[in-house]
Amino acid sequence: MGACFYLLGRTGDPTTAEAKVCLQAVIFREEMGFQDLVVEGDTLTIIKKLKLVSVDRSVIGNIISEIQRKRLRFVTLSYEYTLRKTNEAAHALATRGYNLDNPSLLD
Repeated sequence: MGACFYLLGRTGDPTTAEAKVCLQAVIFREEMGFQDLVVEGDTLTIIKKLKLVSVDRSVIGNIISEIQRKRLRFVTLSYEYTLRKTNEAAHALATRGYNLDNPSLLD
């Protein structure tokens, strides 16, 4: 297991930020060589869009499409909604990485 912080740069809104975080999580796990992945998130909008088969034409549609294309690189890649209060570890990492100037890998 591992954890990493990535700089998102300027993000227009929280939903776009969550979509970018999800993409980075998938890329990170892909680079680590995982074959099976369950992405948990507390933004129901993102999870619903990732589960859809149709093309998403929203502002975050390109990010959603990129995540969906990466599905082919995994044996299984699924998306599950989790309540924010049960996702405290992710929020603790986000808080820790908020003020970083450079991407950082944690052990």
